[in-house]
Amino acid sequence: MSKFVWLDKEKVREMTIPERGFITVGRGKDNAIALNDFQVSRHHARLLCGPHGCLLKDLSSSNGVRVNGDLVQSRFLHDGDIVRIGDHVLEYTAEEQTPAYGTLTRGNVEVPSYRFDTGGTPGHPSEWASPKQTAFLRFTSGPEKGRIQNIDRPLLSVGNPNSYYAAVSRRTNGYYLLNLGKGLFAKLNEEPVRGEAAQLENGDMITLGESQIEVRIFDQK
Repeated sequence: MSKFVWLDKEKVREMTIPERGFITVGRGKDNAIALNDFQVSRHHARLLCGPHGCLLKDLSSSNGVRVNGDLVQSRFLHDGDIVRIGDHVLEYTAEEQTPAYGTLTRGNVEVPSYRFDTGGTPGHPSEWASPKQTAFLRFTSGPEKGRIQNIDRPLLSVGNPNSYYAAVSRRTNGYYLLNLGKGLFAKLNEEPVRGEAAQLENGDMITLGESQIEVRIFDQK
């Protein structure tokens, strides 16, 4: 199963993508993903999925489509790819993980390690990065105890989509925790996260079911 996750007015939205067939993204209400943004064309892009994966295609939009910062006409998407359409940033997630720029190792598993340019290119995901800070999550208890997770993308999902589920949003003014679970709330310092995103501070503790996760945020020197 694959899906798009994106932020819409401080709320996290997600849509499951069919294994075969297509969905469209644009400003018009007839799109599967409708983005209320004047920088987005009425029918901006199409995602076509089949046995060989999901192909994102620009539908001759006015302002283009960017994948991991690159302006593209069409591209097959891989797990963790960041798609920018207008002012909206969408993260594509899939069951199979395919490296984009490189890999890092978590235990015995290699997963994508995305290398975002920090030059401030217009429309680049680095606009969402906090330029003066770096951060990571440290799992202190639960099934993943001991794991370190760098916050290396604009929207990082944490937890199990079928259980306790959350996301960390990296923005120009800091890091925020958003609850993605349906009926099962992530907690920040033992307080349930409901509605709007909660800003994170160094030393905060996130609780996702049995998992305790420490937030570490450092100023870059």
